[in-house]
Amino acid sequence: MKNILLFIGEDYISHLFLNNFVSQSIKMGVKPILIFVRNKKNNASDYSELSRYMFYEKEILQKVLYPYIADNQNNIFKTMTPDQIVEKYNLHTIETFNVNDPTLHAIISDMDIIGAISVRCFQIFKLPIIDMIKQKGFFCNSHPGILPDYRGVYCLLRGLVNRENTLGWTMHDIDTGIDTGSVIRTIQHQNYDPNKPMPLILADTVPYLVEGWLDFIQASINNTDLPRLVQKSKGTYFTYPTQAEFDFWYEQKLLMPLVPKEMVKFYFDMFVKDNQKIQQSAIDFKVKLINAVAKYETMVEMSKEQFAQDPRQKAA
Repeated sequence: MKNILLFIGEDYISHLFLNNFVSQSIKMGVKPILIFVRNKKNNASDYSELSRYMFYEKEILQKVLYPYIADNQNNIFKTMTPDQIVEKYNLHTIETFNVNDPTLHAIISDMDIIGAISVRCFQIFKLPIIDMIKQKGFFCNSHPGILPDYRGVYCLLRGLVNRENTLGWTMHDIDTGIDTGSVIRTIQHQNYDPNKPMPLILADTVPYLVEGWLDFIQASINNTDLPRLVQKSKGTYFTYPTQAEFDFWYEQKLLMPLVPKEMVKFYFDMFVKDNQKIQQSAIDFKVKLINAVAKYETMVEMSKEQFAQDPRQKAA
């Protein structure tokens, strides 16, 4: 059995990726070693739309759903939490707040791996970890945007509001730049619904991203050299979207707002088996979801009112 490092984030895409990837990689003789990358909370204010995105993408999983599932394990669930995946497949795990921590590097240097892939870890890899992993094999990233035109963060959202014909992922080598490494493959979603919330569009692409990395890993095991495309254009680097940008996109109907009811359905469908949805335990899970979302959205509305009434915050 060969080993591969996976640098994994904390959001719903990481959840879906692990649930799709781990069992298939083990079947092909490659066992993942999971490095869970824990990131600090973004500084965006509670009233901002960016904070709402982060709540629905990550916080509801980490703070609400995973703890609830850990305390209520039964047969209604069709996807597993990361802890359940680790236990089922007896995976080795590491947690870090800094992928460039020398202590982490020392651990990795002793590992027998064929390479590493980053999925939603939201940190920039630097030397010497890049060279160290590449000496062992490949070191690649899953970028949710089409390179080189869309570099940085929330690139699929940027492509959506720009009404690009194609959205998706870029599988690329990691180098010392930010999203500048040679392109291995693009995972394209050409028939997306522009009226669908961005998180749901991105979720639709995960099985294709998993398939792309499994094909890449198999080629690497077979010593097949896959062609790379060097990025010749600098493209555009995007930072986190501002509240002013969200307001403009909503006003111009370039982006559909996140609807709490739709996000509840999204997570309910993600976790609960279709033939178990009327079971009492499934209903209890849905009530937990609804209450968590209602509590958060109430907090958001209260924060908006407080911000509107406080001239000091406006001045800041």
